[in-house]
Amino acid sequence: GVPVAPLWDFMKGQFVGVLSALDFILILRELGNHGSNLTEEELETHTIAAWKEGKLNLNRQLDGNGRCYPPHLISAGPYESLKEVAVKILQNKVATVPVVHTPHR
Repeated sequence: GVPVAPLWDFMKGQFVGVLSALDFILILRELGNHGSNLTEEELETHTIAAWKEGKLNLNRQLDGNGRCYPPHLISAGPYESLKEVAVKILQNKVATVPVVHTPHR
């Protein structure tokens, strides 16, 4: 299967994040807990962007000065070394780093 699904923002013209298998599990669990209280119209108004924003708010990471880290996609280019990618994973405390090929990299 596919471990993550990339999120493309048409307005920005770029990838803005990924949905992991855990995200899907958490969404299904949340819908199982509260979904029966929602109408079909209410369910249709829930968006992936809203889910990611809510998840970000729950998991806010603060720097040493109490400021929130910016919510940006941590990615790697196809020619970065494994060491560079490993450092990104460790420094940004993420589980995955999508490889994105862009002309300006």
